[in-house]
Amino acid sequence: LTHCKITLPIQLSSNILSMQMILYLKRWLFRRTVHVVFTSVVPGHARGYDALNMCLYHLRAMHCLHISGINFEPYQVYFEPEDVKACIVTCGGLCPGLNTVIRELVCGLSHMYNVNDVFGIQNGYKGFYSSNYLPMTPKSVNDIHKRGGTVLGSSRGGHDTHKIVDNIQDRGINQVYIIGGDGTQKGAYEIFKEIRRRGLKVAVAGIPKTIDNDIAVIDKSFGFDTAVEEAQRAIDAAHVEASSAENGIGLVKLMGRYSGFIAMYATLASRDVDCCLIPESPFYLEGEGGLFEYIERRLKENNHMVIVVAEGAGQDLIAKSIPVADQLDASGNKLLLDVGLWLTHKIKDHCKSKKMEMTIKYIDPTYMIRAIPSNASDNVYCTLLAHSAIHGAMAGYSFTVGMVNGRHAYIPFHRVTSTRNKVKITDRMWARLLSSTNQPSFLSKEDIMEAREAERLANRLPVPASSSEHTKKHSASVLSNASGDVQGAPTLTLSQLQQPAAAITVPAPPSSATAGTASVTVIDSDDDCDATGPPEGTPERETRTWQEAEETDRTRDERPKQPETPERMAPPPGNALHARADEAA
Repeated sequence: LTHCKITLPIQLSSNILSMQMILYLKRWLFRRTVHVVFTSVVPGHARGYDALNMCLYHLRAMHCLHISGINFEPYQVYFEPEDVKACIVTCGGLCPGLNTVIRELVCGLSHMYNVNDVFGIQNGYKGFYSSNYLPMTPKSVNDIHKRGGTVLGSSRGGHDTHKIVDNIQDRGINQVYIIGGDGTQKGAYEIFKEIRRRGLKVAVAGIPKTIDNDIAVIDKSFGFDTAVEEAQRAIDAAHVEASSAENGIGLVKLMGRYSGFIAMYATLASRDVDCCLIPESPFYLEGEGGLFEYIERRLKENNHMVIVVAEGAGQDLIAKSIPVADQLDASGNKLLLDVGLWLTHKIKDHCKSKKMEMTIKYIDPTYMIRAIPSNASDNVYCTLLAHSAIHGAMAGYSFTVGMVNGRHAYIPFHRVTSTRNKVKITDRMWARLLSSTNQPSFLSKEDIMEAREAERLANRLPVPASSSEHTKKHSASVLSNASGDVQGAPTLTLSQLQQPAAAITVPAPPSSATAGTASVTVIDSDDDCDATGPPEGTPERETRTWQEAEETDRTRDERPKQPETPERMAPPPGNALHARADEAA
């Protein structure tokens, strides 16, 4: 190949294309075109495929390689680059990584597809009503990833679907990139439905954003790693304060309105926390096994302790002690009372009643965590999310992008907004936290069994023989209802549930002029185990009889099959522009 002019298609007998070969092609064929046909790729060589796809992706990004062959069917690009007018909007609260996503959307559209008309919508959804859009170029966003917050501004509420779509239609926008949390993605879904009702050729790409990591389906949201890292610094400060005083208590309140992921992971990372309280695990203050008893015992043993509490924990206890009317913010979320201040006063009052001297320091790093730039891990993750969103939108899809079991996938909007991702108090991660802090679980055996039963119903797991009659009746009513479905839960078979990892299948978009769909199948695998061993009712393959297997197959066949499909517009006739989708998508 060193002396080859590469004027004709060549055949490679090896299943791995070396990086040296790619560098050779890039050096000699810059701004030219070469067709490489790959034949007889040996099955089973996953690493070879990955290395090959990465190299080809770089070549395709330089517009110097068209991929063809039986193993590399090309994705058809719906939009011509010169016709694309894209806009980007950020909504909701701040989160590390927002500016990185904005930067990579602008630079990715420009560098990979030569799209030059990219505009920023300022101050959330209400910015669509403004007459001033902010033009964005790679030069103008070159270093915004080094700053926290969002250069476009953000706000809550202000969503009027008809006005927003009217503005999109009047300005000729055909790609809308929406970055936001659960409420923002619901708004994106409403925008998409109105666009589809009007028959507009507009792709809507959602990029889920929540620092709490409570978006359903996806593995994690961007900014979460940065939040955990910064939260650990607050815990370290609380530990220093507590250990420097007699009977010192350091209390740290972290984000987590409905899910305690930040509190849990920051606790595990710190290893200095003695008690972690999250919304998913109820606790009580008084009595045997309560929080106050544990605080007294811990202070006698160590002379200090650190408590981490998520902002959504203990809200039922606060409501009982401080009756107030529920209030909502602009996004419709219930305003939470400050559990940190409430718990501080409760601990002080208890120690005073026990005539116990103590010093408590309360730290609330919420806004410090939200406002910082993203770390290296989140910067890379934001880049992958932005590029995946670009490739999907250019192909004509409307979707929410995210990583599912390690694979980037295009997910229908309603799948990420129908439920929330929450900490499972019956899995191994929570058991690891209890082992690290040595705190009581605050839950009885009946509470744990009730939580397990709720998870089985939500995931449509087979009911074990040892379960109660109450559970069997409810499970039978769910499984026998052919038209019903547990909200947000995929329809899975027993054989699928026993698979160790996720399986995601996204076939190539249709090439015909009629609208097509891409089937997305998500098979989740959860660690459903606590510190005492595997959960009750875990299937044992060795003891299953053929009658049980036959019954399982019959039940599986009776379940409704509802494939989840991201929306895609019909490909335009005569469009000759092709591009390979990102290897992650």
